[in-house]
Amino acid sequence: MRDTHCVGAWTTSPVPVEGVALRGQTLRMIAPTSIGGETLRLRLSNAYGARKLAIGSARIALRAVGAGIVPGSDRAVSFGGATAAVIPAGAPLVSDPVALDVPPLTDLALFD
Repeated sequence: MRDTHCVGAWTTSPVPVEGVALRGQTLRMIAPTSIGGETLRLRLSNAYGARKLAIGSARIALRAVGAGIVPGSDRAVSFGGATAAVIPAGAPLVSDPVALDVPPLTDLALFD
């Protein structure tokens, strides 16, 4: 394995959303990247959460048109080898590495 280091390619500021309950719903977020790479990690935040935040599952893919994804680019995201995770109140969570060839200035679709 070659030496690697992580570089931020997209970020947004965490904001408080207390009182919002999402159960059994799929969320899709489009994230425009700056630089590309061959492997990525997601860093999710519950910085303003007063309670733990459960992540049932997560997927990532290259975005095609609109909310569509590029066929063959869909990848499952894991956290410590598990597909589900819990982010404690006030804490971040970083995913396991995901192998995906991401060209510079590409939009990613995060969903599930």
